[in-house]
Amino acid sequence: MKKIFGFVIVVFFIFIAYPVWSQTTSPTDVPEPTVTKPEPTEDLDDEVDKLKEKVAEKVSELSKNEDRVTSGVVSKVADSSLTLGKNEIEISIDDTLTTYYEVQGSAIREIKQDDIAKNDYIFVIGPEINGVITANAVYKDQKYMVISGKITKVNQSDFSIEIVSLDKTAYTLDIQTQTTQRMLNIKSLAIEAIGFSKLKEGDAIHVVVKNDPEKPEATRFDAERLLIVPNEYFIQ
Repeated sequence: MKKIFGFVIVVFFIFIAYPVWSQTTSPTDVPEPTVTKPEPTEDLDDEVDKLKEKVAEKVSELSKNEDRVTSGVVSKVADSSLTLGKNEIEISIDDTLTTYYEVQGSAIREIKQDDIAKNDYIFVIGPEINGVITANAVYKDQKYMVISGKITKVNQSDFSIEIVSLDKTAYTLDIQTQTTQRMLNIKSLAIEAIGFSKLKEGDAIHVVVKNDPEKPEATRFDAERLLIVPNEYFIQ
């Protein structure tokens, strides 16, 4: 009897000291969080589709229209456009995208839109879409004219010469200290620098002058550059 009682006591203490031995463990199931996704509305889908279509159209138009260069005299100035020449070529400009420059000899400096005015000579770079050129860059430049003809008179008193062009128009050219003067050497065929004293009647002349859009009928100019071909060259 004592042995049975003692055995019961031992078993009791074993279960008290090590209760985990008498239990079966099982993992605790943790519920996953549920994410609720908003259902897109039909209006939002329509707006996105329209935006995609517009972007695709713009990309398609730009890919088909390479940049072109157009030049002319400004006949009209507006906030978002310029018009060139008598043919009224329309140039679309953008406040944030279009850049403006001025050509000064061999140098180029950046200017502002306000520096472009009526009668300025400009050339524009940009794609043409539906007959309108979208300007990426606008360059303000000086328009030049090349006149070819023959010297008919040399005026020593005021350092000017009179010429008749190939189309029979008479011009008077003022030779300035900054005028670049060159002559063809008929023996070596080299181009040589000369002075006013070398100019004579009968010689062929090619001259570069600045063209003033506000004075289309002008016939007197300051000569910028000139090249003389002596008359003797043609009668050798």
